[in-house]
Amino acid sequence: MKGPGNVSISRIISAVILFFFLLAAVSFSYSVSAEDGKNGGPDLDISSVYGRLDTNGPSTLYVVLHNNATGQAAKSQELDLDPAKARGITAELVSDDERVRVLSGPQMAGSLGPGENTTVEFMALAEGAEVGIYPARLRLSYSRLERVSTSSEDIAPDIIFVYEDLSEQLPLPVKVVLGPKIMIQEIEGAARPGEATELEVVVANEGDEAAIDLRLEARANSPFLRAGDELVNESD
Repeated sequence: MKGPGNVSISRIISAVILFFFLLAAVSFSYSVSAEDGKNGGPDLDISSVYGRLDTNGPSTLYVVLHNNATGQAAKSQELDLDPAKARGITAELVSDDERVRVLSGPQMAGSLGPGENTTVEFMALAEGAEVGIYPARLRLSYSRLERVSTSSEDIAPDIIFVYEDLSEQLPLPVKVVLGPKIMIQEIEGAARPGEATELEVVVANEGDEAAIDLRLEARANSPFLRAGDELVNESD
């Protein structure tokens, strides 16, 4: 016969078994991590950067972060006890040149386990900057699991998780380009009063990057009237 007392005892036994399993996993995890390099902590790095700044207006940079650390035992990963995991990452782009102004504030990047990647986005503006490479840095702050301890030597002691706050700065040179710069190079033809006139306009890209899907539209100002459709020119 199963009464209320039997259910309570069963739950207590299950809780005790779960507790000792967790305690054993913690001990196993830290016996492994103690032999690991960098105290078994995260090793964050910039794996790649996409985008560039141009002088025409605000631009977006995409920064890919990677955790180079080696993962701990599978048991510690299942219980989220890996000290090599960077938790609560905040990333901030800082420019060391006043001509490059960062428009985005600090970005939340979540957590990164060993071997994982995440991407953070920043918007910046190159004001009066010439073409070239400008110094900047990525300021990171995060935490990691430093140790797990118990409150006492009782039969069922409390498990205490202690986290360590970390910060670092990674160099992130920013490339500033001129970008596409479409200029009128030549105008052929002449306008005659009262007559329809066809003008041929020759444009050139004087920038340092290709203009993709270029679209040109002629707009007539008084005393001229436009006749015909807009000119569309697709360029690679």
